[in-house]
Amino acid sequence: MHRPPDDAIVDLVDALRWQQEFCLAMDAPVSAALLGAVVDGLTGPTSTLLPPRVRSGDRVGLRILAALHRLILDGDADLPREPGPAQRSAVADALRQHPEVLAHYLARVPQTNEIGRGRQLRRALAEIPGPVRLFELGASAGLNLHPEQWTDAHDAARLPEIVERGGCDLDPLDPRDPDDVALLRSYVWIDNPRRREALDRALAWAADMPAAVVRRSAADYAASLTLQPGTDTVIWHSALLMYLDGDERRRLAEAIEALGARATAKARLWHISWEWRSADDADHALRMRSWGAAEGGSERVLAAGSTHGVSRESREPA
Repeated sequence: MHRPPDDAIVDLVDALRWQQEFCLAMDAPVSAALLGAVVDGLTGPTSTLLPPRVRSGDRVGLRILAALHRLILDGDADLPREPGPAQRSAVADALRQHPEVLAHYLARVPQTNEIGRGRQLRRALAEIPGPVRLFELGASAGLNLHPEQWTDAHDAARLPEIVERGGCDLDPLDPRDPDDVALLRSYVWIDNPRRREALDRALAWAADMPAAVVRRSAADYAASLTLQPGTDTVIWHSALLMYLDGDERRRLAEAIEALGARATAKARLWHISWEWRSADDADHALRMRSWGAAEGGSERVLAAGSTHGVSRESREPA
């Protein structure tokens, strides 16, 4: 599936149609139908609630889906799952009757805190000697700072000891706060009960052991990190880069490179990510690069798969 560049400014209809096709490709037909109903309603009063052109990487379709799902979860809307006139009317009514909810979600960067991506982190951590200091960029509620919670066969490899963990986000969420929990649940597509169950398990885990997530940009946070002798420092992020503009991405890359330049065999740095596989497709890749380690320098691709962290076995050169 061709993906427009993240920084491209596109018509709202095109952005929603792309997200609709992506939902269908991810076996989420109800979510796709709801987006179709939004598009159909753009010729009416709903159009005044939405911007005519958007940045592709801002994923406005995800924001609208989350707003609609929140109205359902809060009991403020009853939206038919089947496409047709009844669904189009219900969606348009819901958005018109609750403009404050739509505006709230449009103004936020989506925070899926997708648990499946944490399994990819664990997969990469299994290759690091440790002990590990783990830091996540765009950490949301910090749910993926707890890779110990996944113990299925796919993650059977040894997990190093994690002696420190923390993260940053422009708007951190608290796994113990009911409003923040409701927000996270709203970002899980209606079609995905297993993702919702995984999220609830992770929320329960994190509520008992919350990680420190500070309010800071990714580049500033990475620039503040240090290395410690006798440990492996890990910088981790997933489905983050699309939301960063070109300047922030450049600053982030420079901060990581600067920290890597200070790495030694006794204070190693590892950069792990689950991000777009290439510039124009919708697949993701698990990438790992190290500084100070014997195999340091070049980037490796360990796996590839969907945005939600479902991978196909792969160990190919970058």
